Amino acid sequence: MLGPIEGVVTYSFGFYRILPKTAVTVTSASSGVVPPTRLVSKYSCKGITIGQYNVENLMPTSPHLPALAAHIADYLKTPDLLFVQEVQDNDGTTNVGVVSGNATLAALSAEVAALSGVTYSSVEIAPENNKDGGVSGGNIRVAYLYNPAVLSLTPGVAGNATDATAILRSGALTYNPGRIDPTNAAFTSSRKPLVASFTINRSRKPLYAINVHSSSKGGSTSPHGDSRPPINGGIDGRLAQAAVLKSFISDVLAVDADAHIIAAGDFNEFAGVAPQKLFEDVMYEMDVVAGIRKEERYTYIFDMNSQQLDHILVSKALSRKVKAFEHVHVNTHAAVEVSDQ
Repeated sequence: MLGPIEGVVTYSFGFYRILPKTAVTVTSASSGVVPPTRLVSKYSCKGITIGQYNVENLMPTSPHLPALAAHIADYLKTPDLLFVQEVQDNDGTTNVGVVSGNATLAALSAEVAALSGVTYSSVEIAPENNKDGGVSGGNIRVAYLYNPAVLSLTPGVAGNATDATAILRSGALTYNPGRIDPTNAAFTSSRKPLVASFTINRSRKPLYAINVHSSSKGGSTSPHGDSRPPINGGIDGRLAQAAVLKSFISDVLAVDADAHIIAAGDFNEFAGVAPQKLFEDVMYEMDVVAGIRKEERYTYIFDMNSQQLDHILVSKALSRKVKAFEHVHVNTHAAVEVSDQ
């Protein structure tokens, strides 16, 4: 903590700064590093535990893979179902047409198993080469890791990169797992959302999981910049993507108004902004459901601003079953960040 500061306020490159007129005094000091939240123990309930993590351009040989696994095992306590984003293909950024990410997911699963004893199964749909944005040749996609001792992928036919899944009157998906309207122009050069129906042991009702990684905020300006209002780069694309997702969610709810649906991932948008507000009449923000204080609703600090681009949304029926929820700030305050979440 610093003592009183008297100085001149300046402004440059979108930020305000103080130029002290006198020496700065330190009244108290710490290491400067806030440790990540560690769950005391894995929640015990009759349901399942769910987590979400952007693993930032992960490939089998990524140097940050062991640290990611440690976060999942030690801090997230190996959620039964884990939504992951930015999974690269098996040869990373080598651009030779490889699109499968099964080796990447297997490497992460093996590392987690070595630390926790939990061996995850995985779910993915490989994209078309260089059609989903990200680093050229990397073919990032969303995927799931799940504990087969707790839940299983509902039997069905898996879709491919261009197959659009749909909900049937029986509650089954035409493709499971399947992509949601992947050829829609809203997802051009962007990650396609992946839906999977899971069967939870001890429950007859399916869980529809929707994994999201929306278009980036590239081109945005600083909240403190000259642009007023600040430019929110890519918002039109994210709004179009949100409309596609909402339409699919509405279709599921039309079949079963009490469907258990969870949509999670890197939405690349703040709560209360148009793309997120679009979901308000079909899904609930987990922060609101769990009563998280507004000042604690952030998942990352960027340019000294606490912000939340990552969200978990649940359907009304599922919101009634939420027992606990918290943000585990594994990278937010870290001196060395493993990922960007």
